[in-house]
Amino acid sequence: MVVANVSAAQDQVSIKAATEEATNFYRAGRLADAEAVCRKLLQARPRDPEVLHLLSRITRAAGNPLIAEAFARRAIKEHPDEANYHRSLGKALQAQGKLDQAVTSYEHTLELAPTMLKAYVNLGTALREKGEPARANAYLRRALELAPDDAAAHLELGLTLQDQFEYLAAEQSFVRAVDLAPTNPATHVCLAGNHLNQGRVDEAVTGFREALAMDEGCAETHSSVLFAMHYLESHSREDLFAEAKAWGTRHAASLGAQVPPHLNDPDPDRRLRIGYVSGDFHRHPVGYFLEAALRAHDKENFEIYCYSSHRSADDLTKRLMEAADKSRLLAGIDDQLSADAIRRDNIDILIDLSGHTGWHRLLLFARRPAPVQVSWIGYFDTTGLSGIDYIVLDRHICPPGDERFYTEKVLRLPETYLCYSPQATIEVGPPPALANDYITFGCFNKVAKINDKVMALWAQILQTVPDSQLYLKDVPFTEPLICERWRQRFADFGVAPERLRFLGRTPYDEHQQAYRQIDIALDPFPFNGGTTTVEALWMGVPVITLAGDHFVSRMGVSHLNGVGLPELIATSPDEYVAKAVELARDLPRLSTLRAGLRQRMTDSPLCDGASFTRGLENAYRTVWRAWCQAQQESDSRV
Repeated sequence: MVVANVSAAQDQVSIKAATEEATNFYRAGRLADAEAVCRKLLQARPRDPEVLHLLSRITRAAGNPLIAEAFARRAIKEHPDEANYHRSLGKALQAQGKLDQAVTSYEHTLELAPTMLKAYVNLGTALREKGEPARANAYLRRALELAPDDAAAHLELGLTLQDQFEYLAAEQSFVRAVDLAPTNPATHVCLAGNHLNQGRVDEAVTGFREALAMDEGCAETHSSVLFAMHYLESHSREDLFAEAKAWGTRHAASLGAQVPPHLNDPDPDRRLRIGYVSGDFHRHPVGYFLEAALRAHDKENFEIYCYSSHRSADDLTKRLMEAADKSRLLAGIDDQLSADAIRRDNIDILIDLSGHTGWHRLLLFARRPAPVQVSWIGYFDTTGLSGIDYIVLDRHICPPGDERFYTEKVLRLPETYLCYSPQATIEVGPPPALANDYITFGCFNKVAKINDKVMALWAQILQTVPDSQLYLKDVPFTEPLICERWRQRFADFGVAPERLRFLGRTPYDEHQQAYRQIDIALDPFPFNGGTTTVEALWMGVPVITLAGDHFVSRMGVSHLNGVGLPELIATSPDEYVAKAVELARDLPRLSTLRAGLRQRMTDSPLCDGASFTRGLENAYRTVWRAWCQAQQESDSRV
């Protein structure tokens, strides 16, 4: 009996040591080693709740939330009153997008442990993701009552306030988070993102770079740096290209070093499987520009898969998914597992629709799950990845000779690189100048695009056109203090406050209705409008653009050529002012343009989904045949 007790005690010591070893591996990020130790433990103790709980945490961190959920449920079955197990279940459910169930798990966690700080933060996060920021706000403030100096709670509260369009209050929360956790890159990233939303671009770029310096291996932060750089005229094409290549070298190059061969049938004429990957399959510019192509795809020759990296869903999501043959949710699943799933689907051509924007999966593309990979819409420059073979553009975005600024091979579509599915049914209406007796210029782009040079030219236009007004619309203008700051910025250029009008976030129909209040849209530079330009044209509002020398500064050139209005494209600042003033002084021409713009756009390549998609499919078939030819040549050499 004594010997048995000694043996049992030794077993307990051994199990404790193994559990500590697995925990240390987990904390060090050695997830495979941690899981291996736990699975050996589980063979000996298949019902040990602590081992099951640790496996839930490990597998979730490894990008397997479904498996993590199963382990958490097994742990709860063995010990139903342990709050930490319910919290782990909530995190596994949240990672899968099962937000209602996650909220229930967190609420149960707090019933068992009413003062568990992390559970309040988790619940606030889940409610924010669920689209209930007011409820999230309440739980996060309760967390801060328990721990006023908790950086994570301040950070999440900032995100929640930002979702409620309280940018200045959110900024205060982010500043507090930075003060409390100055070495945590996430606090700097969130503050920088807030500054970018307010149009404080220099501060944003600095903040993103500070965060990247703390964690040079963070691909998402490096993407934020690259994205924000495009708003600054001080960065040349060469600068942007070098940064994109640096991103690819630092984060992606090694991932494509040992890619297994693709076993896709190299038949150049067979039906192809096309996969679209995006975090924006909802009411977002990507959704607006993708819908026509999805609906017009030739299903006899192309089978369409949509892979979503984000859980957002709305009425447009439903239409997009219905237009596809199959859809998969990749949110919460890590890049390697996602790449493996796409490879199992035997996708022939995989299309990235995000680039370096939010929720991108470029590191998935770096693992080359498909034999041919392409970048299209969603981003406004080269990705910098050697793993993406082609980029879809047009001759206006990328004139001959500009190919050197892309790591991808350039595929030029015949007319335009995108096709718009109009979302608004609101009637155009006459130019407001006829009733107002003055011209209203407008810009509904993000405020980050409005720099000093833009304001100087707009001020010159306003000073030249008597009594004219400038109407600016973007989400931050919901806040009166932000409006006041922008009035002061324009005052520095001689624009009186009464000549400015501001409007913040509105529902989509009201957003479209706002275009009826402007006569002429002024495109910012060097970062032109994309969706805002085509929306303005659809609502009968002519757009004056200034052509630049790279993608972001040539989107207006592409759209206006697409609709047959090249005369609205300026090639110098002086010409930009002259064209805006000339149109403002010609009310008959303005009225004629407004009356005919919607029909002109309807008849243009910008809205011809069938013709556009045939061109896109021809490009897909061309690159597929090139791959098949390469396979045949490789086989012949063997």
